[in-house]
Amino acid sequence: MKKVSDKGKWFVSQDGTAVKCTMESFLQWCRLFFGDKLYREKFALFRIATFEEYCKLELQNMESI
Repeated sequence: MKKVSDKGKWFVSQDGTAVKCTMESFLQWCRLFFGDKLYREKFALFRIATFEEYCKLELQNMESI
């Protein structure tokens, strides 16, 4: 089974915070960002953005550049 990359995908947390993953694995990104003690707890708070959310976030990101 081929592993699908998370790079470039948007992840949305329960509080509405959105993060665009810059690594192949979002779990590894969380580990680097939140540290070894909190990364699994924080990872569980995120989900992959829907297509509508993805488009909206991409547009906002492009406008901010």
